[in-house]
Amino acid sequence: MTQRAAIPLLDASLADIAVDLFLIAQREAGTVSQLEVFAARYPSATAERTLAEARATAERAGQTYHFVKALIPHEATLRALVLAQSLVDLPMVKSA
Repeated sequence: MTQRAAIPLLDASLADIAVDLFLIAQREAGTVSQLEVFAARYPSATAERTLAEARATAERAGQTYHFVKALIPHEATLRALVLAQSLVDLPMVKSA
């Protein structure tokens, strides 16, 4: 038999989470800006690799912010769906 676990509901609203994600995305963008200056002054393979990774991280943070922001008008429906499907198969959850 497959183990099941309850899907936790978020305490914070999606709007609150979007604000947090916006701030994270802004910090990541600032990091990219600083790394661009550093890589221009001190070019190296390591600086370029670090800059590329930072750009990818900033892009994901920005995309996540926009995704959650787009879900805000549908929050009540999403919460109802989570409550209706309160169990999830643990084998489907993949660890990073």
